[in-house]
Amino acid sequence: MGSDNHPVEQGTRIFGIEWAPLNVSFKRRMETFSAFFWFFCVLTGVFVNFFCLYYILCTAFWPAGILYVVWIYYDRRTAHTGGRPINSIRKFKLWEYFRDYFPISLIKTADLPADRNYLFCVYPHGVLASGAVLNFATDANKFERLYPGLQAHLLTLSFNFNLPFSRETILGLGGCSVAEKSIMNLLGPQRTGKAGVLVVGGAAESLKSEPGTYRIVIKNRRGFVRVALKAGAHLVPVISFGENDMYDQCRGPTIQKIQNLFHKYLGFVPILPRGRGFFQYSFGLVPHRRPINTVVGKAITVPRISNPTREDVDIYHQKFMAEIETLFNENKGKYDAKGEAAELIME
Repeated sequence: MGSDNHPVEQGTRIFGIEWAPLNVSFKRRMETFSAFFWFFCVLTGVFVNFFCLYYILCTAFWPAGILYVVWIYYDRRTAHTGGRPINSIRKFKLWEYFRDYFPISLIKTADLPADRNYLFCVYPHGVLASGAVLNFATDANKFERLYPGLQAHLLTLSFNFNLPFSRETILGLGGCSVAEKSIMNLLGPQRTGKAGVLVVGGAAESLKSEPGTYRIVIKNRRGFVRVALKAGAHLVPVISFGENDMYDQCRGPTIQKIQNLFHKYLGFVPILPRGRGFFQYSFGLVPHRRPINTVVGKAITVPRISNPTREDVDIYHQKFMAEIETLFNENKGKYDAKGEAAELIME
């Protein structure tokens, strides 16, 4: 847990539980709070709809609720037309504590000229895709200084932009819908200097998240290549080393059946993560304090093809698979605890 320049306090084990020391600094406490806050926001976002519906139907605040629902409907196209990033949200101080908690780093391996557009394809998803969110949806690691002229937009499910309140945060972070029309609006030839950020493996890959492993869903995922060809956006492989180390998962046949049903009908998967707590290191919902290093590879040049064939897609899909494997092998010795023994499994 942690790195040489980011030590972890030694706890005291009582009754089989490793308790945190009492003399933890305020900064460290804030880092832990920020990590829990991120998990809490993701966990509760889906359920805010139900609370909003309750206030509309059952309380004296129903006029305000109705007005907000009208606003959501009026604003529904924003997620498909380039988003609405807000600097005060992207630069919120809590993101710096969140960065330092693990810590999360952003590593550049090649220049990406701003006179074109890119589709960043991030692996693995992990439980919360924290590396992708911190590095590309906030200003904590200075993405725009590393890549002058580029503006990153994290792509997420259209469903998330129907959720009251949390949708405003996602839009403020520069988020856009992952729907094809949204990507075409963002990365099409009418714009330059845009980087769409897609965590390709999605919910299916989050189920495969286990500490020390890199099992990624890629072999049958070709849609991202097809839309990149239609937009003429160059593909950029990205690996977040350590993303899967944040949580263990509670597993079992019944849990898996429920998860599969959610994935099939709702497009997301409820995961039962096992991390640590505020005051002890043995169990809880706070992610483990382990480093995440997000390595951005070189761009794969992609032509603009308005109606790509299956053969076109297969050619660039194979190129991308080769590049993501090369990026992993070139950097695993630097950024993974297993070093050269780390293995990338493509499924």
